[in-house]
Amino acid sequence: MKVFVLCALFLVVSCEIHRNALVSFDGIELEKVDFTKLVKLVPNEFMTFYKNMSVAEKMYLMAAGMELQNKIKEDGKLTYDDVINELQKMDGSLVGKFEALWATLAAKESLLTDGAKEVFNEYAQFHFVILEGIKSETLTTASLNIDELRTKVFNLAQAYINLTDVDRNSFGKALPTLSNFFNNPLYLNSIKKIKIDSSIQDYISIRNEIVKNFLKGTFSLA
Repeated sequence: MKVFVLCALFLVVSCEIHRNALVSFDGIELEKVDFTKLVKLVPNEFMTFYKNMSVAEKMYLMAAGMELQNKIKEDGKLTYDDVINELQKMDGSLVGKFEALWATLAAKESLLTDGAKEVFNEYAQFHFVILEGIKSETLTTASLNIDELRTKVFNLAQAYINLTDVDRNSFGKALPTLSNFFNNPLYLNSIKKIKIDSSIQDYISIRNEIVKNFLKGTFSLA
């Protein structure tokens, strides 16, 4: 789910960027991507979230992404401090909107199986800890404990992988535009690459792999 949220927001932001400039993503020219079809995959909850963001908040997301990309180009890698430094710049209003987004998703719990609910609640709690750290300005590599963070993310990925097909498909009932995503073998194969010692670069590669499949239309319903 964590990777899914990032991918969904990436698609929406990519549409915004595409209106103004020719850009590419990992070898795929966004100019050639049918965003009209692709954006239909993004759940209404995420579209509403994005539309309710201020111009400054949208610019923050794009600038943060560009800053991290530049870090990779300059240093050849990212550190957890690099990521946390960008998160610390997030405005309190945007933090509140992310919290509201999770609350909106939580309202769909009745459509999930018991197994899916358990995993969703663990993911939601994980994100709320991060958001609370940003709000209280206590988010640091020391406060997070990177080893514990890696273990937590790995365990969450394993919990999702270990769900039954019925469990994973219930996420598609909650977010029907993505009914071909949550139990798709390509998505599952990507998150199976998450290891307990995965680096930030590993997570970026996994995210890029999933986003590329989105851009290719792999998860489209038609």
